[in-house]
Amino acid sequence: MSESEPRLQIETCLAELHQHLEALGVTVTAIRDEDGRACLEVYDRYARRRRVQVFAQFYWFVWGEDHDERGSLFQPAEIAERLAHLALGPGWLPQQDLGDLTRALDQFLR
Repeated sequence: MSESEPRLQIETCLAELHQHLEALGVTVTAIRDEDGRACLEVYDRYARRRRVQVFAQFYWFVWGEDHDERGSLFQPAEIAERLAHLALGPGWLPQQDLGDLTRALDQFLR
């Protein structure tokens, strides 16, 4: 497996989620975070953003620290529906970043 293959797989998963979110009317942007990793910024109806990252080792999309703020890479349509329900409905709570969760799982991001 080449060094770029996992990155390509992550970007493919994010692209699929991006398509599902756009189809549901959610504003979403593909970006790279401070460390150069691909992720999505998903905006709620109040223009607050939530960053969605991929933890490929766990097969997760992650957009927060709570247990209900992550979901399977194998279900991008379902994850998009969950995100759209929040983004277009109540919106994100004024919010934390992925602080503690990212620090705990940081070893898997490299």
